Amino acid sequence: MFEHVGRQNLAEYFAHVEGLLAEDGVLMNHGITSTNAESGETPYGGGVFIDK
Repeated sequence: MFEHVGRQNLAEYFAHVEGLLAEDGVLMNHGITSTNAESGETPYGGGVFIDK
């Protein structure tokens, strides 16, 4: 899910999710990102696959 939030909103997203958890709660967060952010195609973890 977090790949759709936008890099600039990640801190706010995770703060909100943390606020929803019980004191001893656990979050399972699924996300698809680039394994090579330095490749140029996916400098921010996106790329053709994520955009599709």
